[in-house]
Amino acid sequence: MTELESRQRKVLEQLAEDLKAEEIAALLDTKEETGMPFDFLDVVLDDLGGEDGEVFAQMFFQPMPEEQAKIAKIQYFTCIINVKEGIEEKNLAAAHAAASILNYFIPFGTFCLDPDQVTLRYKFSSPLPADMDQEQLHSAVNLLSAQAANLCDQYYSILSAIASGEAQVSDLGDFFPVE
Repeated sequence: MTELESRQRKVLEQLAEDLKAEEIAALLDTKEETGMPFDFLDVVLDDLGGEDGEVFAQMFFQPMPEEQAKIAKIQYFTCIINVKEGIEEKNLAAAHAAASILNYFIPFGTFCLDPDQVTLRYKFSSPLPADMDQEQLHSAVNLLSAQAANLCDQYYSILSAIASGEAQVSDLGDFFPVE
């Protein structure tokens, strides 16, 4: 494990502890445990979007070859939040249209469909300097993950309703100028 990966793991561990202190379920899955090329934090956001129940999220640092990381002097923190799983085929076009409209207006991140799993997700990645010390990186990741959750929370209910067929794309007009 490189020094950067070690620092990233420690930050994810700290973030898990921060979330648990707020009574948010969080579990760090290490690359040794999963066989994945990076560690990731599984998070269950209970109150995202109101009464819809639990929402699953993952937070991680994008893997980068060590030589490239040294040259670029950058690392990427990513947060992925599942908005709606199991979208029926008849609702895919509306979910895609709603995500496209929102992506035009939101200041960061993207709403996207994963066609293989028929899941609508919010994804946010941010570059961070690779030379940030532990405290700086922890502070930045805390802020970025909170911003991602807050932005997703603003549109979760309407996107979930559109992806379920309970609302129309035109209902986004309550948020943005949509015709």
